[in-house]
Amino acid sequence: MNDPLIQLFVSAFVTLFVVIDPPGCVPIFSSLTAGTSGGHRRDMAVRSILIGTVVSAFRAGCSPLVHTDRRYARVVPLGE
Repeated sequence: MNDPLIQLFVSAFVTLFVVIDPPGCVPIFSSLTAGTSGGHRRDMAVRSILIGTVVSAFRAGCSPLVHTDRRYARVVPLGE
């Protein structure tokens, strides 16, 4: 795991996984969709994923416009 790109990916993935907390979202989604049909639950899940993807992509696209100071764009190696 000496490749800085792999280190950055692992670090970003773990951070996002902890922040989003998919196991913690399951009970919330289940309680919000209780009593609805399986098709409606599937539609809500797909819609949520699409909206989250669009919002994340928009934020990632705007990031270079907001963060123009390159001093803060450093990769911090893991394990050091």
